[in-house]
Order: sequence, then C-alpha cells, then structure tokens
Amino acid sequence: MKENKFPKNLKKIRNLYKLSQSDLGEKISVSKQTISKYEKGLAEPNFHTLIEISRCFDCSLDSLVFGDVELNKKNPIELKIIVDKKINNLKNELQFAINNYFEYDEVDNTEFSDELCFDESDNLIDLSDSSTNKNSIDLEFYKTTNIIKSPNYSNLKNSKNFLKLPCIGNVSAGNPQYACEDIERFFYIPKKYLKYHDRDYFILRIKGESMNKLYKDGDYVLIHKTCCLEEEKPSVVLVNNEEATVKYVKVDNEYFYLQPCSDHPNFQKNIKYKTNENILNIVGTVVGVVFEEEV
Repeated sequence: MKENKFPKNLKKIRNLYKLSQSDLGEKISVSKQTISKYEKGLAEPNFHTLIEISRCFDCSLDSLVFGDVELNKKNPIELKIIVDKKINNLKNELQFAINNYFEYDEVDNTEFSDELCFDESDNLIDLSDSSTNKNSIDLEFYKTTNIIKSPNYSNLKNSKNFLKLPCIGNVSAGNPQYACEDIERFFYIPKKYLKYHDRDYFILRIKGESMNKLYKDGDYVLIHKTCCLEEEKPSVVLVNNEEATVKYVKVDNEYFYLQPCSDHPNFQKNIKYKTNENILNIVGTVVGVVFEEEV
C-alpha cells in the first residue's frame, strides 16, 4: 500500500509557492484552520477539494497524495529568474542586431555616385504631369502621403542635417537585416523627415505592378522597420521566409490576406493564407515615396 504523503506534500508545495495558509485557503475556499489540519494530518480533504488543490498547483492527484511534488514544478522565484534571464538575453540580442543592421559605412561609397536626397521643402510631388503617361499612379495617394520632389545633391556626406540611408533591392528572408552586397545605393534624407533613429529605416526599390496604383515599378519607398502590423498602411512582408513583397495586410482569426492595389488584371485578388499553416513576418511599413526629379 502506498504511503499517504499528502500532509507533507501540501506544506512543501505551499511553501514552494510562497503562499500562507490563509492564501491557499482563499484559493480553494476553505479556512486557514482547515489547511493547518490538512498539513498536520488531523483532517483529510474530500475528493473535490483534492482536485482544487491539484489544479491550484498544477500537479496530478497521484503526485500530490503519494509522490514528491517538489520535483514536479519549479517555484515562482526560480521561474522568474529563468524568464528574466531569457528576456535579458533577447534584449541583448535585439540591441546587437540593431547596432549591426546598417554597418554600411564600411562600404566603398565611390560605387554610389548617383546619390539622391529629399529637398528641404514641404512641397508635395509636382502633379502637373498628371495628364502624361509618365505619372500613371493614383494621385489621391500622393496628396496624402509624404512624397517630395528631390533634385540630386553631391555635397551632403558631411552635413549634420542629413542622414545616409541604404537602398536595397531585396530584404533577406526571415529578417530585415541585409548584407552589404544587397545595398544598391545610398540616399541622404533630411533628419526632419525621420521620427526615429536612422537605423530604423531603409529604402526599398519596388518591383512589379501589384501596387501600381500607389507605386510604379522601380519606385523607391522609405520603409520604417517594425514588426507591428498597421493595416491601414502598405507593409513590407515575408511569407514563409520567401522574398519580401509590399502589400496591404489584413488579418482575421483563421487567415491573413495580402491585398494588392493595382489596375493590372493579374493583381486584382487578395492572396489568402491559413494562419496556422504559414509564417507571416512584418519587416516594416511604407512611410512614403522618394521621388527623384530629373535634372
């Protein structure tokens, strides 16, 4: 016959969880005196109370009555130490990644002679070309988006009012980090247009026609790096660690949808993915278009 270890186990596990007899009594709806009697072996709980105690401490009835519950679960202090350590490790890894995202200053900048910057003005894109074939995008979008006509500048490398951002043709799978060889060119952007640190931005070249109501194939867009989804803004996303794409993203309980914004017949339907069968990574959100003025 198995030895009844319930009185001893109850006291051990209660102390393990740093609970007083009153605290435990409140959790299982009995008095402090009753808990004391249980621990001294002067009384035995009914089956319903045993179940409540096992649920309270997340242990089986068998281990509570006949086993050694001390070995079945770490106490809250130990768990807190473990969780805090993991959180600190994640913070350190994140900070390390942030500090190394844009180590592009080591690249030979002579390869990027045709550098682009925003003009320091508040003028939106010149809409006088709206009747030409060149400007085939949705002008209403431009009226509400930070798009600025930008002549080329050549003497901004040492300016304190401008920040150098990399332009890339693609985002590496699984991660917004990219290698130096992915950088196509650099842009000098006025600080006043950046709300966050320059490491939180990059510029992406648009490929294809799936968003042609907003961006033409080959347009440059300023991206704010974030893993948070803003459904009202176009996002740079990775699905199943494939090449990044720019789309609106909608999410419900079972599916997420990549929504194009295009007048092209091949890009009229949303692309639907089952949430539990696919991996969606948000790389960033589109801040606005970098519009290069011909000079």
